[in-house]
Amino acid sequence: MIHTFKHYFEPLDPLPNSITIKPFLRERDESIPNIIKRKWQGEKLILPQGDIGEVTVLDVVETDGVLTLIYTVDGDHLYKQANAIWIEDSKGTRYDSDQSATRVDGTNNKFQLTFSHSLHQEEFVLNTVLMNSPNFLKQLEVTIDLNEDQ
Repeated sequence: MIHTFKHYFEPLDPLPNSITIKPFLRERDESIPNIIKRKWQGEKLILPQGDIGEVTVLDVVETDGVLTLIYTVDGDHLYKQANAIWIEDSKGTRYDSDQSATRVDGTNNKFQLTFSHSLHQEEFVLNTVLMNSPNFLKQLEVTIDLNEDQ
């Protein structure tokens, strides 16, 4: 079975010299995922994500009832990892972000995620899931040159 996923990373500023497309196989696993939970305590927090890498939450900003997580992602599939985060209140109620993770301008692996819920910083738990690294198909990798000089 073939699935197509679309991810939009716009705008690309400055325009890169090239874009590389890396197809990969993803294992279908019907087992219950292993969830990692860590209580936010107001300082840098590392959330391991298994073989794929980890997320480091740098800060949480609360403005007008909206929580914004600011974090870095290290690993093999940054976009997937960046979006595999949610929060829970002290009763275990899950809250998902309002939209996909947004890359912080001028960075490769720093993201932010917003939650429009009136949870105070002291009252929530950060969650992610353990994941395997993707099986990249190196022989199908394609790099597209974007230089205007050619």
